[in-house]
Amino acid sequence: MNIKYLPGDATSPSVHPALIAHVVNDRGIWGRGFAAALSDRYPTAKVEYRRWANGFAALSIDCKRGVFKPGVVQYVPLDDVVIANMVAMRGVYGVGNPQPLD
Repeated sequence: MNIKYLPGDATSPSVHPALIAHVVNDRGIWGRGFAAALSDRYPTAKVEYRRWANGFAALSIDCKRGVFKPGVVQYVPLDDVVIANMVAMRGVYGVGNPQPLD
């Protein structure tokens, strides 16, 4: 299988169904940049991530109550797009944490 790179807006896939991979932190903080653009187009992705981070059952198809740590993924199905919130950061970038990606 080959990877096909397509130019364009990552929040608006040109093929459907689509999976949008999104790296998130283990603190429940929905950041700026891509996260902000993603939540502008798919507000449910942010809502479900925060619910998951706070220990609530989510609409996603593969996250369990209380399991919120690096290495786990929350799949949020939204019509013909699925957002994959992948916990891969310990905390957020800043002073004292220059490389949160784990």
